[in-house]
Amino acid sequence: MANRFPLIVDSDTSTVKELPSGDNLDLTGNDAIFGDNDKAIFGAGSDLQIYHNGSDSRIQDLGTGNLNVQGDNLVLSNTSGNPYLQGVSGGTTALYYAGSSKLTTTNTGVDITGKATGDVTAENDGSFDLNSSNDFTCTPTGSITISFTNETVGQSGNILLTNTTPQVISVGADVFMAAGDLTTINVAGTYLMSYYCPDGTNVYLSTTPALTEGT
Repeated sequence: MANRFPLIVDSDTSTVKELPSGDNLDLTGNDAIFGDNDKAIFGAGSDLQIYHNGSDSRIQDLGTGNLNVQGDNLVLSNTSGNPYLQGVSGGTTALYYAGSSKLTTTNTGVDITGKATGDVTAENDGSFDLNSSNDFTCTPTGSITISFTNETVGQSGNILLTNTTPQVISVGADVFMAAGDLTTINVAGTYLMSYYCPDGTNVYLSTTPALTEGT
């Protein structure tokens, strides 16, 4: 028969407080069974808790520092083994849809399988908040001054401008546009403008000629 050691139990909470010094709790061939809302708790301040609440399984990091999940080959998958995410140390990280890789990081950027779509935001007053979207529509109902906020280095996108009346359009500080392009968009028409922010402050803006509908 294997050696048996007494456990010291808190009589108020019925929790195991300690094992004899230098000993381990060996459950080889057996399971540690936890009921709903019974927790495996780690850390002096109950920092890490693992439990099932009857509806969901939870891993909660309630202490200081980060919750680190580490591995040279890290896979997050469903119960059938189909991955949601797969990361390789020093290599690619891939996001999956229904078992197929759709976005993969590379040493030069990302590869996308299929198409990438984003929101299109209407900003009819000419003030474009780049936190809300990269692509916009703008149909001014009065004079506007084109400006940008919350710019990020390298951010770019498009603005579909419909200036039918036409309204008077100018550009604000830190927005650079060729004089000819600015003259163009002050004429009635629909224009596709493109912008680029190289430094997080200045935005460079250009436009197509007025667009016409094909027949």
